[in-house]
Amino acid sequence: MTVSTVVAGSRKGLSWQPSGENKLAIMAWQALCLEAAACDPGAPRWLSLASFLLSSICCTTTKEPSEAFVHNMTVMITLRAALVFSVFFHEYSHVLAAVLISGKLCALDGNNLLCNVPLSAWFMALVPFSGWPRLASNPHVLVPAYAIDPPNTKKSKLEETAIEYMGLFGSVVLCVVVTYGNMLYYQTPQHREPILACTLAPWLVAAGAFATDFFKLHPDSGSMYSTAHESYMLFRCGNFGMLLVSARNKLVDVSGTLGRMAATTAARGGQAGGLVTVLSDGSTVRSRYVPTKRADVAAGLVFRFASLIWLAEMWACLKRLFRCFSATCAAPHDNLPAFFLGHTRFATSSGPSVADTHPHRFSTSTHVNIWRCAPTGWYKSSENFELYVTHNGDLDYMEELDSKVLRTHKELGMWLQLVLHTASIPGCDSVKVAGVLELFRTQGIWKHALRLSSLLSTSLGSFGAQVLDSKTLSTAAEIADEVFLGFVGKDLRQDPSIILQLSVTLAAELYEKVQQLRNRYGTCEKLAELATQYFLENDLFMSVHKLLGKAHGSFGISACCSVDRDLVVLACRGQAMSLAFNEIHGVVLWGSEVSAQSVPFVKKGLQGTLTRGVTHGASDLESSSVADPASIEQLCTHRHDLDENGGEVVEVRVQNTVTIAKEMEQWVASGNVRDVFKCVVDDMGGYFAPFPMQNTLHLRVYKHKRGRFLSKNEFQQPESCVSLLPAKACAAVQVGPSMYDVVEKDMRDIPSILGTIRKEWDEKTSQNSMTSHALYGLLRDLILARNAVPKIADFHDRLEVDVLITGCEASLWIGEQFASDLQNLFPALRVVAMSANKVIGVLSNTRGSAPMSGFAFSSRTMSLKKTIILSLSHSGQTFPTLHATHTLRKLCGDRVFVVTGSVDSKMSAAVGQLSYVGAPWLARTWTTFAGWRPAEALTVSTVAFHQTLTELLLCLARCAVNETDAAFAAAAGLKLEEKDLDDMWRLNLASTQLAIPEILGVDAKGQTAPSKVHASLKKQGRTWALHVLEGPYSWCLSSAYICLTVIWGHPLFSSVVQLVYGALHDGVDGPQKLPEAINHVMLALDAVLYSFLPLFFCMLLRVVQSRELLARLGKRTLVIADVPYVHQLLESYVSKMFSLSYSIAALEVHGANAIDHLVHRFTHRCYRGTLIAVGRTDGRLFSQSKGESWILMAMQQCKAIMHLGSGPEIISVGHNPYNNPSLFTHHTTLSSRRPRFLCETLSELEHLETTEPMSLSAAVKELDRKTSTHTDAVQRFDIVAKNGTAASGGVATAPQNDSKAVGYHHLERLAPAQLLRMHLRLQRTLQRAGEALLFDEASRHGDLSRHELSQHSVHGLADRSRHSNYADRSRHSGNADRSRRASGGVLSIDRNGNSDADNTIHSITLQGLAEAAGPAVLDRAIDQLQGSPILQLFDKTATLELWHENRHASLERYVAFLVLFHQMAARVASFAPLGFNVSRSQSQLRVATTAAPISAAEIQHAWDSDFDELPDMAEERSTSRSG
Repeated sequence: MTVSTVVAGSRKGLSWQPSGENKLAIMAWQALCLEAAACDPGAPRWLSLASFLLSSICCTTTKEPSEAFVHNMTVMITLRAALVFSVFFHEYSHVLAAVLISGKLCALDGNNLLCNVPLSAWFMALVPFSGWPRLASNPHVLVPAYAIDPPNTKKSKLEETAIEYMGLFGSVVLCVVVTYGNMLYYQTPQHREPILACTLAPWLVAAGAFATDFFKLHPDSGSMYSTAHESYMLFRCGNFGMLLVSARNKLVDVSGTLGRMAATTAARGGQAGGLVTVLSDGSTVRSRYVPTKRADVAAGLVFRFASLIWLAEMWACLKRLFRCFSATCAAPHDNLPAFFLGHTRFATSSGPSVADTHPHRFSTSTHVNIWRCAPTGWYKSSENFELYVTHNGDLDYMEELDSKVLRTHKELGMWLQLVLHTASIPGCDSVKVAGVLELFRTQGIWKHALRLSSLLSTSLGSFGAQVLDSKTLSTAAEIADEVFLGFVGKDLRQDPSIILQLSVTLAAELYEKVQQLRNRYGTCEKLAELATQYFLENDLFMSVHKLLGKAHGSFGISACCSVDRDLVVLACRGQAMSLAFNEIHGVVLWGSEVSAQSVPFVKKGLQGTLTRGVTHGASDLESSSVADPASIEQLCTHRHDLDENGGEVVEVRVQNTVTIAKEMEQWVASGNVRDVFKCVVDDMGGYFAPFPMQNTLHLRVYKHKRGRFLSKNEFQQPESCVSLLPAKACAAVQVGPSMYDVVEKDMRDIPSILGTIRKEWDEKTSQNSMTSHALYGLLRDLILARNAVPKIADFHDRLEVDVLITGCEASLWIGEQFASDLQNLFPALRVVAMSANKVIGVLSNTRGSAPMSGFAFSSRTMSLKKTIILSLSHSGQTFPTLHATHTLRKLCGDRVFVVTGSVDSKMSAAVGQLSYVGAPWLARTWTTFAGWRPAEALTVSTVAFHQTLTELLLCLARCAVNETDAAFAAAAGLKLEEKDLDDMWRLNLASTQLAIPEILGVDAKGQTAPSKVHASLKKQGRTWALHVLEGPYSWCLSSAYICLTVIWGHPLFSSVVQLVYGALHDGVDGPQKLPEAINHVMLALDAVLYSFLPLFFCMLLRVVQSRELLARLGKRTLVIADVPYVHQLLESYVSKMFSLSYSIAALEVHGANAIDHLVHRFTHRCYRGTLIAVGRTDGRLFSQSKGESWILMAMQQCKAIMHLGSGPEIISVGHNPYNNPSLFTHHTTLSSRRPRFLCETLSELEHLETTEPMSLSAAVKELDRKTSTHTDAVQRFDIVAKNGTAASGGVATAPQNDSKAVGYHHLERLAPAQLLRMHLRLQRTLQRAGEALLFDEASRHGDLSRHELSQHSVHGLADRSRHSNYADRSRHSGNADRSRRASGGVLSIDRNGNSDADNTIHSITLQGLAEAAGPAVLDRAIDQLQGSPILQLFDKTATLELWHENRHASLERYVAFLVLFHQMAARVASFAPLGFNVSRSQSQLRVATTAAPISAAEIQHAWDSDFDELPDMAEERSTSRSG
């Protein structure tokens, strides 16, 4: 809030008036008023000067100047302290109101404790005669919007207004209290100025609050007030890193940016975190933080880091006061860069602890003599040396320095301790990376150069060499400094022989003056030669390069050193790493998570202050996508992704070109640099400045795979420096305190995401559609090629996999369902779903020939020669899936496709798809449009993933149906036709646009749309939450009872009996006491009650809440029963939401398939009170009736496990409204917003009083038994009257609207004209010679494929047929109700089912049919012509019913369970004493970007032969064939 500049300057406005004769007192009062006015941030500086002058005059003109000075300083400090206190009181009033209204402690945020102002700013505000600090000009508190529930209602607006005005009310109350108190206790005149200061301050604050909160006179940007943003209500009165080209850039919100980046990066794991920076004097500030189970690693880390920075600033201020020179206290014109290295950790090689938390340094801080090369020449200085590293990945092995011998990181650590003279180190592998870099970083430091060269100057090898002691090393370093001092004036670049002369001179001096070196290294020539080389060359960039050349494992490294205060080195191999730039502000962000580089970094309220008058076309880089100045100010505009596959090292340095050029002349002078990098190095050492507006920002980029430096032109290519779209960058999900329940927000985004997916796939030219057509082309070619060349059976041939689907966890579970549906769509395909961990586990073993234990997948059992790969990963960077994609692409080439949440992902890059503006579309990537999501409990990402694969199947089906090659349908086993696709499209539309939004209670625009289904699910979730909260409620009630009875001193039974006894035996002296015996009995009963008090309150709660009384006490178990992908996703979802719950409110979660292993796995674990949530298939569909009946049977078996009359509590969710109250405690019926299926339109079924699946199935079979003709079958469907007009002959016309039943076109084909055409076609087929056409016809009309027929003799099938007695008509001979005539092996068929003379009779020879095509074809032919007409129809629509269940109905049940279980968890989490965050777990592992658990370090990057052409197998195959 703004401190008002309203000053009561006249004596009439003051409560205390000095004597008229005392002019000095008047001047002192005027100085006080000027000081109060100067406390306004917008006040001119002369006010502070005027106040100082008046105070000085008062002090110098008095008799006691020293006492007057102390008195005036006391008054001024009192005024400022009172102002600070008044501001805090005002802001805390907002917080108190928010806590009281919401009942949540969410507003008690760490940042709110200081009103979102740095502590240093508050201390500066207490300094008299100074302007009010700019950082303290913006005090405010942040109240999350979710504290007001529900939002956007009249009630919420009233609550928001109450919270806003509470600050004004608090300020007024403070004014009244302070004024009254000062008047009451005012005694002596010498106290009047301090008392006036204490009284004046709250009134000034109240005046400012009245202007801003009541009259809404909000100042402009840069003042103390700005509007709320996103999901905050803002009440104002008034592996990641960051580099700033200029530390003076005050527009960048450093702490806020680091906090947002840490929160985003914590999705990779947040068990610990750390930050480090190097100050301008070479000192370092490092903060490492291991949060407690429920603490936020990002918030805690940044708060501690900011506190340490503030302490460093205070120490710098103290040194300035004592006139001690310090670079930290540099003048304002000092324009040094500032960089920050951060890391959040998911522990792999060691547990989470402060010692094992990044950033790591191997040795403690030491001082070294370092030589630097400036434009004016060499100079020496003594500086602090500390080297810090953050590392993602794993260090598996390290080669010895002079050989290829591998050492484990533990062996490496022990060796480094000896070499670097370090006493103890943490046990993790990353600290060894820091140790190796510390050993290699020798440039300009003779001590370090000699230490490294001493390890490589003997024949014993680096690990066997004797280590020099510290004293000898220091002596040798002093000698080297003296020798080099004599060469300082010489130009090494102009005369390279000087380097040789330097080496020779150094060797001579060392040989002469250090006996130990002479004894160990002889003439010391090699020692001096290597030391000189390392002294000139081994900077931090080369050190990291050498590390990658020697280390084995996966690495994402950022490194800094205290002696290199102007640069940071980044590197990666096997781990993701990216750099993002903003040229306008001179900001560089980097990290492993791309989303972390999409965070805004400009301070709120300061946008627009820098880009005014800036021409954005000045950049060398593509600027078409950054034309919006607002986006340029807030976000990074370009990004460079390091090559994680081939390895890459990047140095980011802020230095002028002249200095860099001079240093690089000396760096390149030795000539050995070219040998190290194996390429030509230019005079600038690979440096270039990519941004002309930041001409001091230089990059140096080395590609390991290419073996050369990247030039400026290559870097500026759009595929290297990606131009970021503002819209895409702004789409990043905001993280921070406001996003407490991001799970609910994600669920509310589901309808809009589904709408986006639907629009994308409706466009035939969209990227997803083009990728789908590319996949179909490969599938089509694969099927036709196989059909053209029949496969000859070979015992030694491996299984050919047509489509391999790989992924991890949720992606794999959804992929397994997709694989099943793809197999059903194209029965001829061989589709396999496999974990990516299994894939990389196999490919890392002897080129794929050794399978993993328990699995058969290997190059010896399966062939990937023609396999099409689908890699699934929503994040796009899951470690196993990403590395499996890289490796499989080497084997399968362009046959690898990926499905991910965003095109701009590592998975897309793995298949060659670039994300820069205008990049060519390779048609190998599908995107779900769900983007990056911070919640660990998956909701919108899984729904979008499943729906994207549904759209893919629809697209493939449409392409196949529209295929012009008639042979393709038969070869693929395709059973669908065009009208089936129309039905599938309508089912898809009804599910995504109607059913799912109704379940979520949110429309496609994100607006609340209440529904009965949503309300029922939420109610059931809240009810089940009471089971979990039973323990905490009982505990609280028991505590209250114990406290009450113990403090009061009257236990229940004793007190009640005493009252009764006293009333019955009321004597003269009052009620008599209980007899001793009765008193002891009552006390014993009270003791028993105390012992079982929680049990008593549990029973009481169950009675009050109408819950099962005799259910078992203690932790509840939840079992989720549904189809595999649904129960697997939900088991993970619920367990993650409850992962931070307290043990007293915990929940054990399991999942099972109700029609498979539920009974076998969980019936022996069922007990009283077990919670079972079952998803039921829609038994109203004929093909699903048995499935639902089996589910009901399984639930009945679980329910039968009872004790004391109590068993499991079962609820169900499904589309069938049937409910058995004795079996289900509650059933939520999901609305059937889809069109009806054909089986639901039987007129007789509408009169049934139940939808119990077995009853429906029995009724259908009874109707089929009674139906003798196709005309009768047609008439039994009421769809004829509803959807069409009966034509002559009983033919129903197709409806003209979307209300027609699914599968209606199959009913149309029962008309006589269609039957006649079918009969004629079958008759012609029988008369044709040759088996090929019979095979094709068999494939068209049934499930017998060409492959099945090819495995057997046709005549053999006829011999084994149950129709060998041709007078017997198989299963059709026993139906007396049907009109059939058989004579002499000839079946005569009435095409209408009647005996009219006009009917054409067709004769079909059963013997010929059986001999030609076998019994299966015979059965299908008979079914086609007359038997079981209703069941025939339902068999035809079974494919559509199965499609609906697998792709839509199961998804709707999944979404319904998301709502139910979220409400359950949210209610448990909202219990204030035991509150927790439902959106994350303790590990915070949202994306597994490290080995989980299989490492990809051993995967061969260069395969000698293809996966399918192993030499030994090729030899075996050739030998067997020749034999």
